[in-house]
Amino acid sequence: IDRGYSVGDEVVYLQSDPVYGGATKKLTWRVTKVDLDADRVEINDGFIVLDSMGNPLVWDGATYEPRLQAIPAEVQVGKRWTTRFRFARGAERSESYYNYVVVARERVKLPFGEIEAFRIDGDGFNSFGARLTIRHWLVPGVNYSLRTDTIRYDGRSLRAQYAERREMVSFRQMRWRQACAWCVPARVSAFGFRDDRLDVDVEVDVVAQEETARVEGLVPRDPEVLAVHLA
Repeated sequence: IDRGYSVGDEVVYLQSDPVYGGATKKLTWRVTKVDLDADRVEINDGFIVLDSMGNPLVWDGATYEPRLQAIPAEVQVGKRWTTRFRFARGAERSESYYNYVVVARERVKLPFGEIEAFRIDGDGFNSFGARLTIRHWLVPGVNYSLRTDTIRYDGRSLRAQYAERREMVSFRQMRWRQACAWCVPARVSAFGFRDDRLDVDVEVDVVAQEETARVEGLVPRDPEVLAVHLA
């Protein structure tokens, strides 16, 4: 999956409820500590703790033991795996599992346009009988999922108990392990859009782009390749 986290990396998401609607929130996650020897990446001073592949260990007061293996080492359509973990938050405890599959390589709609990405679907249950579903889209080399849809259903009524969608608005990444061919169209240095949900204008600037971008996509150059700014 070729992720490489650095202190200062940042991603901004729009968070919404795809089932019941309601207000849209902006989430800003910033990497505040990286300890590769311990295989830990802290976001927002430990609010979220990931391993170096992006799998969660801690999330908003909840712990996963062992880590929730949502991100595979290699992404290939048809790949399947199962992850089992113990979830704990305060007095709440449960044992859960997901069966994951890399379903397709497809285009996903985001606030700044359509991006080609791998889609991974997960489906499972916890020890209370609730059905757990998750779908996320990712691109190898990019530290964050482009979009994630999560829904938890009551095991008896099948009514959605919790639903969340996170859509990437922007990201900053200091280290690149491979070229990011999709970041912008070849031979385009900047573009913009308006996001009415946040009532802001968004401008995308390519900080560095080599001539070979026409063939290979963006070629990384330190300290960062792509910066997306809220104007």
